[in-house]
Amino acid sequence: MHVPTGESSTMEFERALANIAGHWAQVRQDNGEPSLRVLAARTGLSTATIHRALQGKKFPKWQVVQGILIACGVREEEIPRWRGQWAAVRRLKDSAVDPLAPLPTAVQPEPAGGCPTCGALIIDLEQHERWHNRDAG
Repeated sequence: MHVPTGESSTMEFERALANIAGHWAQVRQDNGEPSLRVLAARTGLSTATIHRALQGKKFPKWQVVQGILIACGVREEEIPRWRGQWAAVRRLKDSAVDPLAPLPTAVQPEPAGGCPTCGALIIDLEQHERWHNRDAG
């Protein structure tokens, strides 16, 4: 069974983002290729935000994508299909591992306590008490 590594899941996300961003850019082109300024005026978004979304530079929030699509003339009944595609890429993003992120630190067990009578490190209290009581019996 193949378990994807962090690198392959990150690459898969990046490919999916580039692919879907290409579709958003195609919608823009198919609808007269309104300028970024026109789209900004129609959506209330910055031209930089729109540019990054259409270039696949950064995964945009759904509201950004929805605004761009509506500003480009996508019909209301088509929006749920686009949201489903966006959500599929979002799931890939959420499962991707950042290769530059620090590795998680190993969880260390709580240190065992020392015996006040003999000073030994106690790992198993019951066994240690039996050891002390071996002479009492």
